[in-house]
Amino acid sequence: MKYRVGIQLSNGKDVLLGKYEENPEYALHCYEFDKSSFTYYDEDTQQERRILQRNHISISILVELMAKIGNVFWKTDVQRSIAETNANINQLSPSREWLDGILQEDGMVDVFRHYYSDAKAR
Repeated sequence: MKYRVGIQLSNGKDVLLGKYEENPEYALHCYEFDKSSFTYYDEDTQQERRILQRNHISISILVELMAKIGNVFWKTDVQRSIAETNANINQLSPSREWLDGILQEDGMVDVFRHYYSDAKAR
């Protein structure tokens, strides 16, 4: 069985959000904004890792909600502009944190970030 989030708009129209998932929790996880944070347990590091902070959503989820619920469609340049604003507090993803750890341990430098720290859409 596959699960997907469904809502009914005030005009009575049914809207499906997100993609099909294998269980209800997976289907809902991107749309539960009131949780204090989303975490998972990393077996390799034996640590609880944060995926998403409370009331933070990805630009892709925001774009989907605006289009399907608000009937507002943003072009790619508008989406990129929103994603690059200071309102978007960049948290290190687990993969970025892992890579930064490797670079630091081995005394390496991310050359692109060093020379092009202000590069957009890298």
